[in-house]
Amino acid sequence: MKAKLFLRVALAIFLIDGISNAQEVQSPPISAFKPDTSLPKVNIPEFVVTGKVTYELPLANKPSVEFDSTYFQNKQMIGTGERIHFARTLSDRYLMSTPHQSILFARIGFGHYQSTNYLFAGTSLYQGYRLNGGVSGFYTSGFKPDTSISEKTIERNFMFQMGIARDFLLRPGSNLSSLLSISLQPSRFYLYGSSHHNLIRRVSSLNVGLSGSTDLSDNPASMSLSFNRYSIRDSVNVSQYELGLKAESLFDLRGGNLHVSFAFSSGEHDVSSGQGLYLIKAGALYEKKISRFSVSMGLNFYQYKDDYSNGVGKLFPDFVAIYKFSDDNDVYLKYYGEVSNNNLSSLITYDRYLNSLTLLKYSEKYFNLIVGSNWVLNKQFSLVPQANLSLVRYLPTYYSDSLNDNFLHYSSQGSIFSFTFNGKYRTDFFGFDASLIFRLSKADSLDPVPNLPPYELKVSGNYNVTSRFRIYADLTFVSSRYSDITLVRKVSPMSLINGRLSYLFEIKSMPLVVFLDIRNLLNQKYFIWQGYQEFPLTLMLGVSSQIIR
Repeated sequence: MKAKLFLRVALAIFLIDGISNAQEVQSPPISAFKPDTSLPKVNIPEFVVTGKVTYELPLANKPSVEFDSTYFQNKQMIGTGERIHFARTLSDRYLMSTPHQSILFARIGFGHYQSTNYLFAGTSLYQGYRLNGGVSGFYTSGFKPDTSISEKTIERNFMFQMGIARDFLLRPGSNLSSLLSISLQPSRFYLYGSSHHNLIRRVSSLNVGLSGSTDLSDNPASMSLSFNRYSIRDSVNVSQYELGLKAESLFDLRGGNLHVSFAFSSGEHDVSSGQGLYLIKAGALYEKKISRFSVSMGLNFYQYKDDYSNGVGKLFPDFVAIYKFSDDNDVYLKYYGEVSNNNLSSLITYDRYLNSLTLLKYSEKYFNLIVGSNWVLNKQFSLVPQANLSLVRYLPTYYSDSLNDNFLHYSSQGSIFSFTFNGKYRTDFFGFDASLIFRLSKADSLDPVPNLPPYELKVSGNYNVTSRFRIYADLTFVSSRYSDITLVRKVSPMSLINGRLSYLFEIKSMPLVVFLDIRNLLNQKYFIWQGYQEFPLTLMLGVSSQIIR
């Protein structure tokens, strides 16, 4: 019997110091069922209310600290079920007007998540609520679940962060700005299943960061140091730490600029052998301008180690040439290579059904050749055509085989050619952007990563009806298939429509924007092991404000 229409209502009111869910632990994917392609499609309209608050603290009649917290909802198809994940991004800006000025800040957040997960023909459907420095909730109805295979999930989070920002006077006309922050994010994860053993998981994360920069006129420099400790304690203990260091400086050399940079990242996990993981990047780039022509040449050195490569070193060139016809019109050529090692942020999950550990980790190296141009026809209209040829090699990607608990790995290489055409049109009342991307990709294996859609079309525009009322809309069309690293997932041709209606109020000189977002996915089908689902419509009503006192 076909499933009825599934309706879920989500309410979310977020405050500025809500819990950060960057390290949020979700229930593991359910992978113990055989594929079932006979499932009917599921339509889930959704309604969300959210908010954004910005606070600025002025010192010496200038904005000194700005807390800008943005919350968003991300729906993700993993394994056979749908996971709902609320995440939060936080950006802090520190501007100090005079030397020897210090700013001390502290932040506390909390979170609570509770849901009941009914396994409906291998597909997870959630009922529950979430408390994130505010309150949110969602509800699913329209089906008769099998309560014999239901499970209850409770998760509690707590976040504490403190820091200090300070300016130091090095010499007249030059300052050293520094920022030190420490955050602790412990959480508990309870999972009660009627057909499985109970699981209590404790997760803790400690982050320490230090950054500094100088504004010396002859050779400005910057440096940052970070440390992160992440641990999981339940029936299997997993711990991982990451250490990062970045430094860069700029020098004058023979009428040009010499840019020197160094970066080091190290990660350690004790899942099996406890091997160390690290990535070292050192580079030098020299740039010089001669009349309308400018050239920059450099070398980047990468030294990295993971569980399948013992200290592999790579040297890549970096070349950019630009010729300016005028101040606004130019043509450019770029060539560079790079290594991206995502082992340092590996995803570690524990499958309680099969008592196995899963690591999804991959690294890649690639060469890029880009030819492009910038053309400003007039003050309102501009064009940016660009062609890009990438040679990609995905180094060993490995994951656990849940059937025999052996770690498998594979690698692949391929090429991607893309052509992008961007156009912009601007007036005082109307704005219009268009982007068209063509791609030709080829891979030598079944590695899902290089499978990119052949073309994408994005069109967006906004219209200011009055000084207070604004309309914004965009349309995206993506063709053919799409796959990701965690699951081979194909998507049929998709159209995405976004729209926003916003109105500006002023209450006692405080700006207040009320907006309604409309998001409609047309013909988007996620083909997973047990079938597919559709998410056609999302409505979001929110309030945005900026308070300055």
